[in-house]
Amino acid sequence: MKVKIDNWKAVSFWKWQFDRDICSICQDVYERACAGCTYPGEDCPLVLGNCGHKFHLHCFIKWQEANHEECPNCRVKFKITEINDN
Repeated sequence: MKVKIDNWKAVSFWKWQFDRDICSICQDVYERACAGCTYPGEDCPLVLGNCGHKFHLHCFIKWQEANHEECPNCRVKFKITEINDN
């Protein structure tokens, strides 16, 4: 018995490699884009702060625009140490 494959569609899945799965500002998982974006990942990178907490970059920018300089989780002065775009 021979089988001929006429059509094949591949499916993939990706996930950020962090301990906590949600952005504390928008309360959505890191794999989804924030409210202001269409696609996750390149369009919506994650930022890591000096305190170790992570957020969508666009969520954190909106947080700062509201005159907040502290981390939404632990209230220490937040300084971005890394932008993770992959």
